[in-house]
Amino acid sequence: GDNLGLLPLLYRRCGVIVVSDADKDDKYTFDSFNNAVRMANIEENITIDIDLTPITLSTELKEMQSKQSVAFGLIHYPPKEGEQCGKTGLLVYLKASVSEWDPSNLNNMEWIAQIDKLKKCIPNALPEESEMNMSDCCEDDWHIPAHVENYNRKNEHFPHESTGDQFYDPEQFEAYRALGEHVARQAVRVFEQLA
Repeated sequence: GDNLGLLPLLYRRCGVIVVSDADKDDKYTFDSFNNAVRMANIEENITIDIDLTPITLSTELKEMQSKQSVAFGLIHYPPKEGEQCGKTGLLVYLKASVSEWDPSNLNNMEWIAQIDKLKKCIPNALPEESEMNMSDCCEDDWHIPAHVENYNRKNEHFPHESTGDQFYDPEQFEAYRALGEHVARQAVRVFEQLA
């Protein structure tokens, strides 16, 4: 199966796909994502070019942190009947992971090269900046909210606690909600660079 709901969007050949992976994946093996990518390749000859390494746990950072929670990749659709070339799309992958991403990453050569590559490959897939309706983010948006960091210290399996627990207490609920907002703000900031 496809736990992420990615396959139907790939089969529709969407130009921009945002996928949020909140699977219980404390080893960062990306099993649900890998399964969807494999199925899309086998069934429809669709390939995805994405580097998920920065999302895995980093030995350079605090315990149980990733360098970032967002990755951007290219979707390569095969040509339809009568077409010479296939279409290229953008995949925005958000992972439930604790990361305090440094905004200076947006200025490093690796990100500049990746953003330039995405812009060249998908010039018409991205909306104009005025259409994107980006919220104003302050620098504090890059920092992990204090209550999320504290919850993370107390709960070694966060954000990959068992999905069998369907009764979140207010502290747990708010930690997951705030983490989701934090990850989404990272994606918005990078998206601004693509516009």
